[in-house]
Amino acid sequence: MLVGGMTANQALASFLPMIEYQFDDQTDFRNKVVRNHYFTNYTGTIAGNAVAATGVLGNSIQMNDSNVYVEIPDSKSVTFSRGLTVEASVWRSANTNEDAVISKWYGSDQFLLTFYNEGNGRLSFQVRFSDGTLGAVEYAIPSNSYLQRWTRVSATYNGAGQLQLYWNGQKVAERSFPKSGMASGN
Repeated sequence: MLVGGMTANQALASFLPMIEYQFDDQTDFRNKVVRNHYFTNYTGTIAGNAVAATGVLGNSIQMNDSNVYVEIPDSKSVTFSRGLTVEASVWRSANTNEDAVISKWYGSDQFLLTFYNEGNGRLSFQVRFSDGTLGAVEYAIPSNSYLQRWTRVSATYNGAGQLQLYWNGQKVAERSFPKSGMASGN
């Protein structure tokens, strides 16, 4: 069946996240491998001493130090020429360090979603454009009541210069940048 010139499977795939890790039966903590939930590419390698933990909707990965992360091989192919949305449920035990949530900080199309430990915490989404300039949108977290509980953080880049931050599904910050500073392809 064709849907707008695409097969039904192609149409469905266009709505699914490119990368989603659920840390369920597709995760092998002993061999430090996590498989992408929807697609066969972007299998991640778990670095450090990560362990499974109970998450919001199933399992999560517990990261007790800065040496624990998931690395995606060939992630240079993760670009945002038409836009990007990153999202995670996070549990911060304390506001004592910078805690990167999701990043790709090499090659072209660089981005970072991170917590900084200023005040009650500051959530920042940064995008490095093709001319080397940095676009950022930030949210000063008003209280530390989010610590020791699950919080959903999301960030979007629309491909036309607009960055947005979401906190538990609510838009909390937005910023636009001139098109001249955009990454190639935008």
